[in-house]
Amino acid sequence: MENQNKKKVLQIVTGNFGSGGLTQIVYVWGKRIESEGIIFDFLCRKRHACDDYIREIHEYGGRISRPKFAVNGLLAQLSMVKRLIMIQRKEHYDVVHIHSDSTYNMLTGLLAAKRAGIKKVILHSHSAGMETHNTDGVSARYLVKIAAHKICRRLLPVTKNVELCACSRKAAAWMYRSRLQKRVKIIDNGIEPVPFMYSRFVREEVRDKYRLDGKFVIGHVGRFAYQKNHAFILQLAEALEESCPDAVIVLIGDGELYDEVQTRAFDAGLNNVRFVGRSDEVNNWLQAFDLFVLPSHFEGLPVSAIEAQMAGLPCLISDEVDPDCRILPDVEFLPIDRGTELWVDAVKDAAAAWKDPAADPDLRAKSSAVAAGSKYNISKTIRQLKELYC
Repeated sequence: MENQNKKKVLQIVTGNFGSGGLTQIVYVWGKRIESEGIIFDFLCRKRHACDDYIREIHEYGGRISRPKFAVNGLLAQLSMVKRLIMIQRKEHYDVVHIHSDSTYNMLTGLLAAKRAGIKKVILHSHSAGMETHNTDGVSARYLVKIAAHKICRRLLPVTKNVELCACSRKAAAWMYRSRLQKRVKIIDNGIEPVPFMYSRFVREEVRDKYRLDGKFVIGHVGRFAYQKNHAFILQLAEALEESCPDAVIVLIGDGELYDEVQTRAFDAGLNNVRFVGRSDEVNNWLQAFDLFVLPSHFEGLPVSAIEAQMAGLPCLISDEVDPDCRILPDVEFLPIDRGTELWVDAVKDAAAAWKDPAADPDLRAKSSAVAAGSKYNISKTIRQLKELYC
């Protein structure tokens, strides 16, 4: 089927393309849905330097566009609006699908889509909170953004040609007024399970390469931002140094707070924390982990937790995260506002199970297979999207 005969959907990603879980999800959706007669183009604030993403999008016939100004604030909003109107008049998209964590980004995108004459617009909430750009709490910029979010939340116009979506009920409550909740469709953050399926061979290879043999490896994957709560992970590492000497914490990801968190770990003399940075081998690293931790302040629906469970990992997750991300029974939700004691106890329990000679050696593989059959398998999400775009 030629591209001109396919349904064209413009995906508007208000963040930087390729720098977070959201853009990775939509990118993977685009690869899979092309065979269903639907093609994705992308409009994003800034193109991340990820050649693999860009090349594969071009291979299936999609394109990436961005406005002239890759900055935050009003200038970025106006630039995105102008760019959307211009490309819509040229490309004539059937659907515009707007992904965001704030109502002001939703509102500007929606108004621009209507101005450009787009008949169907989908608003899609992917978060249950907002970044502070500060590891320790609230910044002045955050207060301004929260105020704008609350104002625009009341202004979001909803018509029959506007679909409301979210990745979880918490994300829906964050974005839309209470009277609109019944209209919200939950689109599961489905992923491709095969790359994450547990492999004992890959596990041994990665652990040998990075000298992790004999270590109880606690893993975290996430952008270095307030949302992911790396400050709490450092507190946990400090508490584990004496009580669980075999434990090592591996942090994968990059972001605006990477240098600050790394400096804090160095100043605290933490020898049980390793910084990997951005990695294209997250699926392989997950095989090497023994436990996954996610002490986030907020999440929409964390893809990293889904990936970890696809790899058969037990998980410790903040109770601020929507419990719907649980696939496997070995996922525990713990508070982050009462210190690290409960988390330390949970890590010790997991480490004891890890050392248990009677433990089922095939448990990871069995858990991985269960997760692959869940609603977070991408094939089920693609069916949801096809219905949405019809």
